[in-house]
Amino acid sequence: MLEGIAHQAKEVTVCMAADTGAALTGLRVDGGVALSDELLQYQADLCGIAVQRPRDVETTALGAAIAAGLGAGVWSSIADIPSSGDDIERTFEPAICEE
Repeated sequence: MLEGIAHQAKEVTVCMAADTGAALTGLRVDGGVALSDELLQYQADLCGIAVQRPRDVETTALGAAIAAGLGAGVWSSIADIPSSGDDIERTFEPAICEE
């Protein structure tokens, strides 16, 4: 199952690069499954890019709160939202060659 997730992410990154003409240089992940070191290392290996996991992997509620705050006028733009910083817990670097 974890390998399937990594392969789906690879397909998405390939499509994004094809659509934009720009290759990805890294990937930030979140959600409960992001707690799997095995998945994130496989994803880094498969995509050939660094995969970063934040300390707080449950960011769905934060995103909803930010959207609500923007909608309610707490902030006038995304630039006004205080940053919690790039609190990266771990970065997974590709460990296999492309071949």
